Amino acid sequence: MGNKREVLSYIAGIMDGEGCITMRTDNPSECVIIRMNDCDALNIIHENFGGSLTKQFNKKYNSYTYQYLVANKKANNFLKEIYPFLIIKKSHAERCFELRETIEKYKRGEIDFLKRVEIAKRVRSELKMLNQRNKKEE
Repeated sequence: MGNKREVLSYIAGIMDGEGCITMRTDNPSECVIIRMNDCDALNIIHENFGGSLTKQFNKKYNSYTYQYLVANKKANNFLKEIYPFLIIKKSHAERCFELRETIEKYKRGEIDFLKRVEIAKRVRSELKMLNQRNKKEE
């Protein structure tokens, strides 16, 4: 494939079109999910950023769907790399950057647990609204 800028631009386009930026519910942290019927593009993302790539059979369509998932710091790093090229999911990524900053501040003792929970709840709510808005526009 092309140079790094071209690859990141390509991946950002896939993220904008097929991806979902959300939060894990078990422990507040960022999570990126991309589902597609073709695994070639997801293999490129997986090779460049790690994470997991799984194959699931869809009975309704009698075909396979592939899912790429990356979470926590790896998700944050993934989003930082493609951020300059994002269009649709740019504000979603910004919420995840805020969440990661909050997590790191909590680990360093700069904010308390209640403040971390408050920010995580707000970020989760904002991401949920952004994701619902994107579904309505489809």
